[in-house]
Amino acid sequence: PIPIHIHVHTLMDGEVLVRAVQQQAVALLGCLPAGEPVHDGHVEADKLEDLVFRLLITGTRPKMFSSPQAQAWAALRSALGSNAQQLDLVAALGSDASTPAGKVRALVRVALVDKSLPAAIRAIAALVQDAYAPDAPMASPDLAEAAAKALDSVLHVDFSLCVKDVAFDQLPHPDVHREASAMLGRRALEKN
Repeated sequence: PIPIHIHVHTLMDGEVLVRAVQQQAVALLGCLPAGEPVHDGHVEADKLEDLVFRLLITGTRPKMFSSPQAQAWAALRSALGSNAQQLDLVAALGSDASTPAGKVRALVRVALVDKSLPAAIRAIAALVQDAYAPDAPMASPDLAEAAAKALDSVLHVDFSLCVKDVAFDQLPHPDVHREASAMLGRRALEKN
């Protein structure tokens, strides 16, 4: 499995990560034929999933996503209202998502399919006092909202992604992870 601790040392690095999410949303939209759904293995969708995972997991405090009773899930269930069934699905995935990282990956995928990822980002951002380290990207209301707005742009996309029988603890695939890491590195260099 890919290590779950991704180190973002400053909010400037968080800005690079959020900018990468914004640009990847644009890239995904730019390569989709009108009305075509996104299926498993779509490279641009995989990159977006990986970047959103990084955004959500970076700087999390211990046990934030560790169990269905953890504070993140309780806040998400409340904030998402009728879309909260996605959280029940993530919790029910059991051994396919047994680690906090796997659960976050499952949440990202299920929320893409359910068209509720921006709402999930906003709900998680509301937890910052207890959930994230002060220098985490999600600890910045501006960065969290910028990421949510970027994800608002993909709400009309039909994500037809598998959410059952997926080894979420093993995702993202190494090639996507390396490519996303390289993209983040290039964007950091562009900023300087």
